[in-house]
Amino acid sequence: MKTKLMMIGALAAACAVNELAAMPTAEETRRAEPVVKKLLASEREALKAGRKSRSEVAVAALKRAADAKTEAEKLLLMKGAFALYVQDGNLEKAAETMNAIKKAMPDLPQESVKNMIEMALIGAPKKEDGSLLYKLLDEAKAGTQNRSEISEGKTSFGGYTWSYRVSNGEATLVSEKDGRFSCSVSPAPTGDLKIPAALGGVKVTRIGRDAFRNCKELTSVTIPEGVTHIDVHAFDNCTGLKSVSLPSSLRSISFAAFGGCSALKSVTIPNGVKSIGPDAFNGCCELKSVVIPESVMHIGDRAFCACRELESVAIPAGVASIGKGVFGWCNALKLINVDSGNQAVALIDGVLYTKDQSELVMYPNPSATVVIPKGVTNIRGWAFAGGSGMTSVSIPEGVTSIGEIAFIGCDGLKSITIPSSVKNIGEHAFERCVELTEVTMLGERPEAPENLFPGCGKLKAIHVPANAKSWAGMKDWFGIPLVFDAK
Repeated sequence: MKTKLMMIGALAAACAVNELAAMPTAEETRRAEPVVKKLLASEREALKAGRKSRSEVAVAALKRAADAKTEAEKLLLMKGAFALYVQDGNLEKAAETMNAIKKAMPDLPQESVKNMIEMALIGAPKKEDGSLLYKLLDEAKAGTQNRSEISEGKTSFGGYTWSYRVSNGEATLVSEKDGRFSCSVSPAPTGDLKIPAALGGVKVTRIGRDAFRNCKELTSVTIPEGVTHIDVHAFDNCTGLKSVSLPSSLRSISFAAFGGCSALKSVTIPNGVKSIGPDAFNGCCELKSVVIPESVMHIGDRAFCACRELESVAIPAGVASIGKGVFGWCNALKLINVDSGNQAVALIDGVLYTKDQSELVMYPNPSATVVIPKGVTNIRGWAFAGGSGMTSVSIPEGVTSIGEIAFIGCDGLKSITIPSSVKNIGEHAFERCVELTEVTMLGERPEAPENLFPGCGKLKAIHVPANAKSWAGMKDWFGIPLVFDAK
């Protein structure tokens, strides 16, 4: 049981790592704290009651980190899992989690690593000093004593003044006002831009957070060899950007790196990139083609959402996880190819499922009538997002959960029947289903938030079973009148 638990934890940690993109700000962390507390409330109660161990709660935290909605939530959940492992005396597992955090946050200061380990070890069961966690602590202590000095710099090149930060002998392009929409170069760049391979004699390895955000007059960018990371919002909302040349040295494209680049028509992601972050190309509505290389292991939530001109995409064998809504609102998408060697997803009749076919991942451009096959137990969030051609959908008995925003923007959907097996429905699941007039619930009331039907102005009643106990005494469900006649 312990071995199985550790394997599950390691898998969850790996998934969580590849969703992290940049160090959250203090404000982002503050907002995330109550969310994380709520996510783990039931696990904490089970721990308090003695039904679960700290290591089991740590596994749950890592699983939730893999599905967390913000970078701050992910990091808090991973940190929480680390502390729980330490307090349970599971120091080897704690060390694995700490390494996952360090990998996810390459800019995490050694001082922070040292403080996290030392705080977690207070009151923890004593272990031999030779354990891996103590080795990590020794490394962190040495790193705080011998770390390279971090410095800020400015230099002129190509008619621009460039702002950058040097750490460990490498330069990161940074926005002048520390990530608040002020460009890394002055004056704001226009036309074609070639980013220099070195600044102040130091090799450029990273395009930092918000470095070119809102540079709307930028039309093309050449990123030099040596750059390994493109950080959060680096080129977000560069609405004039038509082309970008990415180097073979690139390893990750972070959260919303090219989000809202509405003029971008094509991009070749070089082989060597391992992670495409959430919203990386969200809103690139002119993007017609994209090559996902064999090296990519993880594609984050909504990575290519609203790429309305995207016609085809191929998912290589090495992709181990695909997030929610990756191709939502890709209205022109006609063809998805999945390599036969891929172990994460399967393509059946043009529909994307998990490999075991228990979860419907994405249904691109659904036809008027959709029948979800038996055996599916989960409809993933964003699965039908923007499916305006669908007028009816048949959900089979056996489906237990419908993810958040699963049917958002299905503006032709007129009615839907929820089988009795459904226990959970995510928030905004039916948002902007403007033609939806009839909802029938065949079972007991599922767990659901209040905002299931925003923008469904024609929905006047929800039909529920007359003999269902959980509906008894209710007159409406989130403001929508109930009719007790469902069979």
